[in-house]
Amino acid sequence: MGVLLSCSTPAKRRDPALIFPDQKQVKLIPWASLENKRISECSGITRSKSHRNIYWVHNDSGDKARIFPVKMTKDGGEKIGKEDGLNLEEAKHSDWEDITTDDEGNIYVADLGNNHNSRKSLTIYKIEEPEDLNKDLSKKKWDKYKVKYPKEEDLPEKVVDFDCEALFHFNGHLYILTKNRSNRGTDLYRFDQLDKGKTNRPTYLDFFNTENLVTGADISPNGKKLVVLTYTSVWVFEDFKDDKFFEGKISWLPIRAGQCEAICFVNNNDLIITNETRQLYKLSCKDLLEIKRKETAEL
Repeated sequence: MGVLLSCSTPAKRRDPALIFPDQKQVKLIPWASLENKRISECSGITRSKSHRNIYWVHNDSGDKARIFPVKMTKDGGEKIGKEDGLNLEEAKHSDWEDITTDDEGNIYVADLGNNHNSRKSLTIYKIEEPEDLNKDLSKKKWDKYKVKYPKEEDLPEKVVDFDCEALFHFNGHLYILTKNRSNRGTDLYRFDQLDKGKTNRPTYLDFFNTENLVTGADISPNGKKLVVLTYTSVWVFEDFKDDKFFEGKISWLPIRAGQCEAICFVNNNDLIITNETRQLYKLSCKDLLEIKRKETAEL
């Protein structure tokens, strides 16, 4: 559990179907920081499936195409392997926004940042999780998949809901959550498959009012909880059926912790949050407050 301080700014409440607890915004106190100063704007974090206590992170737009292994200790995120990170040879870093892993030894990076709906070339990178933390990744170690939203070209330019900073893997599929500027909520999409030979269009699934811009997401190791991060809150969804994540139990905490950009599970209950100044925060799902649905509360 992280250190929490109550703040005076109340959280916004916009969804009339939900009943929120009376909770003001909470200030998170940093637990530690990332030692490697080459990680200048950490915008993605995921737990390694192959290396104990190792997490993979990457920088936001403007950096090289590279990922950094970080060892998490009681004192923070220690440098490990190449200080310059592991470069993806011949890959491009346009606007990398999140990172995740599957159960088959692969890492996925979402080059899906699209602040003004101006990018016409969006990409997901699939990387074989490296055994050697000191060796760059040759072209043989990663694949590139072109991405385009369904019916995106039919929408007016002023619709700026095709930015994405949240990627996670669940039951054999990749999912993304958008960063909607038109309504401050998020759209959920699923990739039914990834094909290198074509433009991959995800399937639209659902919308949820997160009340602010989504900047990260992750699935718990047991697959029973989805955590979603915004600039001002943390949401946890559980007790869902299949991938109807938003129809189960909902927990929430309004937070303040700088410009938080990434979140991941340490185990099935504990979370690590990073912001763009390399600070690290700990939070437990037990710190969040349950949100009731109106129809449930009336029974």
